[in-house]
Amino acid sequence: KTARFTNCNFKIIEGADGTNISDLRLTMDKLETPVFDAFNVSDITIANCDIFSNASKSYPILFNTVNNSKILNNKVQTTAYVVGWGHPSAIVLSASHYNNISNNNVITNDSNGIYLTGYLNGGDMGQGGGVNTHNTLFNNTVHSVRGIEWALDDDGKVPIPSSFCYAIQVMGANNEILNNTVYNA
Repeated sequence: KTARFTNCNFKIIEGADGTNISDLRLTMDKLETPVFDAFNVSDITIANCDIFSNASKSYPILFNTVNNSKILNNKVQTTAYVVGWGHPSAIVLSASHYNNISNNNVITNDSNGIYLTGYLNGGDMGQGGGVNTHNTLFNNTVHSVRGIEWALDDDGKVPIPSSFCYAIQVMGANNEILNNTVYNA
């Protein structure tokens, strides 16, 4: 529970089925690569980690063709500032099925908190078809720390993030999104 990693990434690739990673503290502020990059594996777990990325193009967690896996009880934060669109999302799934994403605190700057993308390779716009099915998103808290517009409510001004900031964006069918807390998105 005291392990700390800075500016490195973990690649979980074919053959690493059953991998469990827990209780790590990770910070990415230089490399333009995901912190956890899982590809073509099943039955992996990322739990109880504190994952922070301030690097552009660095998703804290990227699952690409990952099935029957879990992302549980993590603090996942991405705060990279990008002019225009392209802020990195915090948790990204592409072509992934039957995963459980539960009890995470997900914080973004101005991007998707949890993004089940229809694009392969975690959002590579040149590729298509990465549909996600039968995933469960349960009891997560998802919000943005950045407000670029202001609106008035009963208490005064409140920040409203841009139109790029979807707390939870889902591309795919038969996914369950239950009991999540979403604000400032």
